[in-house]
Amino acid sequence: MSNELQENNVRKFERDPQTGLIIGVDYKYLPDGRIDWKAMLNPAHVVFNSKNKKAAEEIQKIYGAPADKLVYAEVVKNQPVDDKHILVLLKGFQEVAELRGFHSSTPTSLQVAQGIVAVAHTIDWIPNVEDPLGKTTGATADATMENTGGFGYLAAMAGNRAFVRAVRQGLGISILAFDEIAKRDESENNEAGNSSTSVSSSVPTPQNILAKFVREAGFTFEQLKKSAIEKHKDKMKNDPTFWNDFSDIPSFDAMTLMTIVREGIKKKKTE
Repeated sequence: MSNELQENNVRKFERDPQTGLIIGVDYKYLPDGRIDWKAMLNPAHVVFNSKNKKAAEEIQKIYGAPADKLVYAEVVKNQPVDDKHILVLLKGFQEVAELRGFHSSTPTSLQVAQGIVAVAHTIDWIPNVEDPLGKTTGATADATMENTGGFGYLAAMAGNRAFVRAVRQGLGISILAFDEIAKRDESENNEAGNSSTSVSSSVPTPQNILAKFVREAGFTFEQLKKSAIEKHKDKMKNDPTFWNDFSDIPSFDAMTLMTIVREGIKKKKTE
């Protein structure tokens, strides 16, 4: 993990003591008055997704050039770009986290074994006008040779993934990070399966156990997410709208959903 994420190296900004916002920054806002942190991402740190074959084909068709030849900052000046076609570089999440402001950004190793590393990352955000008492968000991620496309630097990849997921959870940014997706493999079976969003089943996390329950029940992640939004949102501590895969679900919500899925299976068997 980069030293830029360490508490004592966080850049200092002059902030308004009443709002916690940086003086002189042109903030973008959502219709409900909250800050649109996605819109605050630096376009220079956003790229088109050339890692996924299906996405790359859509991008070339829609934007007129191969994904790895397009410059997002230039394209977005002339036409809207769908979030599913882009990825945010690590630097982009580091910068937007610094804009939001945090007291500490702490990685913790959960598992280090041959062929797999799992990391949790917790961010303690400073108080601001949106969250007067501040808040803490966290996420977990794993890295294996399979879900990094053979990248090899597993500890660094797991740490980066956990960090960007903690930022995305904290700031409500639904765009995936470049580091969350495995390097593109030209083989057909890597089109989507080697993404880091595919949870490694060898790590006994609440997310993996939930994924197993859902698969055994004959459901998909998309169906689980829809159910969480439409039927169980009041039971969730985090907004399921921003979940893109089982690995995005915080542990508390994953355990809550495990109970819901088990109860649903039991009810179905008695009908």
